[in-house]
Amino acid sequence: MGMKWMQRLLWPTVSGGTPEPGLYHYREERDGRVRRYHLRIDADGAGVLTVDARGLCRLSPVGVMMAQGLLGGEAPASLGARVARAFRGRSVDAIHDDLRDLQATLKRLSLGRAGAVRDLDGIGASPFARSLSAPLCADVEVGTLQAGRAVVDRLRAIGVPQVVWVLGDEPAPEHLPELVERAEDQGLICGLRTRASALPLALLERAIEAGLDHLDLLFLPEAELHAAWLGEGDREAAGRNLALAREAEIGAPAVVALRPGEDEPAAAIEALRSFGFRQAAFHALLDPEGEAGRALPQLAVDLEEALTAAGFPGQWGPPHAVPAAAHPKAARRGPRTVGEVTVRVLAGGEILPPTGAPNPVGNLLGESWARLWQAPAFTPWREASEAPERCPTCPGLEICEGGCPAEAGSWASSGEVRS
Repeated sequence: MGMKWMQRLLWPTVSGGTPEPGLYHYREERDGRVRRYHLRIDADGAGVLTVDARGLCRLSPVGVMMAQGLLGGEAPASLGARVARAFRGRSVDAIHDDLRDLQATLKRLSLGRAGAVRDLDGIGASPFARSLSAPLCADVEVGTLQAGRAVVDRLRAIGVPQVVWVLGDEPAPEHLPELVERAEDQGLICGLRTRASALPLALLERAIEAGLDHLDLLFLPEAELHAAWLGEGDREAAGRNLALAREAEIGAPAVVALRPGEDEPAAAIEALRSFGFRQAAFHALLDPEGEAGRALPQLAVDLEEALTAAGFPGQWGPPHAVPAAAHPKAARRGPRTVGEVTVRVLAGGEILPPTGAPNPVGNLLGESWARLWQAPAFTPWREASEAPERCPTCPGLEICEGGCPAEAGSWASSGEVRS
C-alpha cells in the first residue's frame, strides 16, 4: 500500500504550496493500526516532526519540504527534483540521500515504543541554530475540566504538539478521561504522569479508551524507599498499571528520581528492567543546601554510561532541587518537566519554565502567546545561538546540551514544592 493512506488534516497551505507556520497533522492507517504524525513549522521555516508519542526529529527548511512531500504522498523522485529546484547549492544525489535518511527515520520512529517524546537526530538537528515558535510539549497539572479543556485548546492554537497531564498527591479526578479525549479531539499527543496508586485501573481503562498515548509512572528503584516515599502498595499498583498499558499497546516509561552519591544508575536500570519497564526518564533529586550537588556531574556520567552499556532507552531531565525534608513530597509529585523543550503549566494556566525558581512567566489563558514567548526563560529556544563550549574537565556528555549538571541554574529549584 502506498502513501495515499496518509490524510493531511487541520491546517491548510497557502497558495503556491508554501505552508504557513503552524501545526500540521497527518494520519496513517495500516495493518489495523493508526499512526499520527505532527509537523510543527516554525517562523524560521524549520520544523519538528513527531510520530505518535515515539520520538521526534528536528528538520531544517529542506527537511520540512521533504517531510511534507513524503507524508502527503509525493513520489520520492519528483520530490527530490522539487527540493533541488527550491534549495540550490546541494546536489541532487545528496538530496536523495537526505530523503532516504528521512524515510529511514520515519520508519524507525513509527516502529518504536511509545513514551514521552525525546529528541532524535534529524536533518539539521542542532537545537542551537533554531528559532522555535513554541515549546514541543506542555506538562499540565490536572485541575478542573473547564480549565483543562481551555488549556488544551490554547496549546493547539499555538502549535504545541503534545500535552502530558500531571497528577500530584490527589487521586485522579473522574473527569480525567474527558481531558484525554479533548487532547485527542484536538489532534495532540496525550500522556499522563502519575503515581500508580493515584490512578484506579477502571479510570486508566477509560483514559486509554479516550485516546491516551502513553502512561508515565513515577518509580523509585529501591522497593523500601518507593513504599516510604510513594506510598505503601504503590509498587504493586504500578505493576498492574504497567500490565494494562502493555495490553493496550501504549507506552509506559518509568519516571525515576536518582539521588546523587546514593543511587547507582546501573543497579537502577537493572531494577527497572526486572520490574518490566522498557524505557525511562531520569532526574536527580537533591538538596540545594547539601553536598549532593557536587556528586551530580558524576551521576550524569554514570547514568549515560550505564544506559549505553545496558542498551536501555533513557533520557535526562532537569535536576529537581528541594530541601531534604521535602524529598518524599517532591518524589510523589515528580519532576517539573520531562522531555526536551517542555514547559510546566499549572492548573490555572500559569506557565513555569523547566528550570529555575517556580515563578510563572504569565498565564497561558489570559495573555498573548507573543508576549509570553518573549520571557527571558525562553530565550534559548526562541533565538538561534551557538552550541555551548565544553568544560575542560567534562567528558562530553550528550545531556550537557540540555543544561550543565554542574550549574545550579540548570536545576528546577523551589523553596516550596509545587504540584
